Amino acid sequence: MQKDVNQQKYCDEFEKYILGQVENPKLNVFKLLQAPMGSGKTSVCVDHHIPHLMNVDKRVKITIFTAPYKSIIQQKKAAFLEAANPMKDVYFCEHPLEVLEIWEQIPKARFILAITDSMAYIPRESKGSMDKLIALIDKEDVLDAWFKDEGHAGTVSDSPAIPLVQGNSWGKSNDTYKATFYQRIKERAKKSPYIFGLSATPNRQNRGEVPTLDGVMSYEVIISMPEAKDLWYRLGWLNDVTYFEPRGLFSESKITLQKMIKSV
Repeated sequence: MQKDVNQQKYCDEFEKYILGQVENPKLNVFKLLQAPMGSGKTSVCVDHHIPHLMNVDKRVKITIFTAPYKSIIQQKKAAFLEAANPMKDVYFCEHPLEVLEIWEQIPKARFILAITDSMAYIPRESKGSMDKLIALIDKEDVLDAWFKDEGHAGTVSDSPAIPLVQGNSWGKSNDTYKATFYQRIKERAKKSPYIFGLSATPNRQNRGEVPTLDGVMSYEVIISMPEAKDLWYRLGWLNDVTYFEPRGLFSESKITLQKMIKSV
């Protein structure tokens, strides 16, 4: 994809960070990559971050991209295939079973796996295949990398943290919240420095303001791009306000509408 100036700066920062992690890995951290909504962060992740990481650190056997909805993955399928194709022995898969099958047939294969959050973090959703894949990763002692789209969503570490992070208690859900993302990812973060989330709106825990109950994994925004001044050319500015009272007389409403349209 053609990158604008801000996207290029975002990619440059990511490349610098990856180089540092190869030399001095920082474990037990969920690392947020922050960029504004509509800035192309998901596209940049697929087109740049994933292939760059797998090219720089050949120890990464599999990169797992997760998203809240399958439609996001379907929209990016062509881009995932384009990212995988130039890399030797890298296969794009959409289910853990695909990975397991190819891994058995081609042991030297590497993978980009794109699946929904539910399949990645809730064992029953993948009918145990995700657990088998994780067990194989650990058995073979290879590195896995993770990118979670909408990294602020569903990533709260534990029930007591919910009111602090969300500003409400979710009613009775505190008693039933299982923190399936945290339970999965904290184990991966013990072994891999490549545990990332993409977000335009990191929450308080993502920003490191709310600690986890068990203290096993922390959260950190490692890249926040771009700065507000770098977005000026994309912003609209509010010049004036036309107040509209729909309960007024028709003639007054008509005048208000004419004034509003004229001011545009």
